[in-house]
Amino acid sequence: MGYEVPMQADILALLQLFQGRVPDPESHGWVVELVNDRSRWQKGHDLFDRVRTRNHKAIDSSDRVRVCQ
Repeated sequence: MGYEVPMQADILALLQLFQGRVPDPESHGWVVELVNDRSRWQKGHDLFDRVRTRNHKAIDSSDRVRVCQ
């Protein structure tokens, strides 16, 4: 077994911890969907770009809560 399975479990546990407690549940859901399906992991960079764009919009609008997410 490689590092992928334990890492996936750890990431999912963290995501579960924050479920329902984040200001941007849509982005959170995207990450959960990606992490749940290892065949989609190659799309991680695309998801990073989408979330980063949202983060920049939060920065521009001085939305500190969303910036921290």
